[in-house]
Amino acid sequence: MNLRHSPRRRVVVTGLGALSAAGLTKEALWESLLAGRSGIGPVTHFDSTGMSSRIAGEVKGFEALKIIDPALKPRRMSRQTQLGVVAAMQALEDASLSPEILKESVVATVIGSATSSCELVSETALMVHKHGPLHASRQLVGSCIPQATSSSVNKLFEAKQSLALGVSSACAAGLDAIGKAFNHIRNGRADLAICGGADAPISMTPMAEFAACGMLSTHNHEPLRGGRPFDRERSGGVIAEGAGIVILESLDSALARGARIYVEIKGYETSMDPTEDQSATGLEFTMQAALAHGACSHEKVDYISAWGPGDPLFDLRETSAIKNVFGRRAYEIAISSIKGVVGNALGAAGALQMVTVACCHRHRTIPPTCNWEHSDVFCDLDYVRGVPRRANLRHSLINAHGIGGGNSSLLVASPPQ
Repeated sequence: MNLRHSPRRRVVVTGLGALSAAGLTKEALWESLLAGRSGIGPVTHFDSTGMSSRIAGEVKGFEALKIIDPALKPRRMSRQTQLGVVAAMQALEDASLSPEILKESVVATVIGSATSSCELVSETALMVHKHGPLHASRQLVGSCIPQATSSSVNKLFEAKQSLALGVSSACAAGLDAIGKAFNHIRNGRADLAICGGADAPISMTPMAEFAACGMLSTHNHEPLRGGRPFDRERSGGVIAEGAGIVILESLDSALARGARIYVEIKGYETSMDPTEDQSATGLEFTMQAALAHGACSHEKVDYISAWGPGDPLFDLRETSAIKNVFGRRAYEIAISSIKGVVGNALGAAGALQMVTVACCHRHRTIPPTCNWEHSDVFCDLDYVRGVPRRANLRHSLINAHGIGGGNSSLLVASPPQ
């Protein structure tokens, strides 16, 4: 591979893996989204008594020790790493990538996370507080570094050459990881990429911190309706855990081996908000830039997978950003958020959106925005209400936003015929 003279290559998605509050597979995620069936429920990972928000999007029935090879030492992994490893296993199988292909490839593993092994950090802090510093966990240092999940995924295969990167750009980390991997493939620095996000923030300290900021839904009496993106009665987001992993490769490689192609990635951009009090305004730049990088006009965008966390202010800001970018055309674009079904899985959220959009193009169907029932005079776009919508999608945009002011947008297109 001649890095100096490698032309820019077209990049496609050929494998998907997902674990979320909707279930343990991409099929479970897709079916729940189409049915508008929420996976939000009461917190069971810890005793949330007394907290203002006591609901979350937990991954139910997940038994990592029964799935991950003991040789990989899953007991030493944090929960977010376990989720990421299993999602990567699913994606590799979905892409039909044999050990022989991987062994002859340069593979980039790029996985994002907004948190850092929350349950292990909390357990260790408690042990040190009770019994002193000599009782700190020996496993914590290696288990909570940002690179932990990508390093563990890298152990699933042998490659001619590989790299493992951890991305920590808050809630946009999963989408940013895909964007970075996209650039590696496009620029000829890797043959294949295993990328996405994994996060497991459902423990007392992170939830207490988010609640203290007034960012979490207080719809505790009716968990299934707790996440309400763009709805007039939204009260905040629902924290969640999960993992979304996708396989990227060049179009030529995918065609040569007869791989199933879900979508082609056309453009990606990331940007900070101008100031702290202008949350999400950076999305205007990232959407415009992703469209420009993909040489895509506004008229060719048929769907936007919105960040849409159900936050009273952010949903309004994202809606305004879409209007500012697309003008009157904004009212003609189908928009939906998956967070009413799976909650906000932080660093995994954008990656789960990527898996969803790939399924949208594959099945020519847009899922509805779960729990969007009451129109908001300021959030007045087409958020796809009630039932799935058939659509012959050409291009879709995926938006992500992170605490701290980071914004990212990714442009995808239906695969070439």
